Amino acid sequence: MKVFETVAAPGRHVLTVRVEASGTGEDRISYATENTFGFDLADGKLTRIELTIDENGSGAGPFVKKKEGSFDLRIKANVKSLEIEKK
Repeated sequence: MKVFETVAAPGRHVLTVRVEASGTGEDRISYATENTFGFDLADGKLTRIELTIDENGSGAGPFVKKKEGSFDLRIKANVKSLEIEKK
């Protein structure tokens, strides 16, 4: 799923991503993570950043019932510099 596309000047850039999660039907418990990724945009290249969100743990539902649980929410970034296709 493409979320965002733009044109940016070559050089160093920083992207900050924040993800918040909560249990289905549970609005009292939520958890979040935030990561900042630095990368260099090459002149004359297309840069693609693919983000992967990974969630593990017991989640919000069991926490509400048992008053204990675990949360593990991570963001991974894969940055690729590609040749621009000529038309």
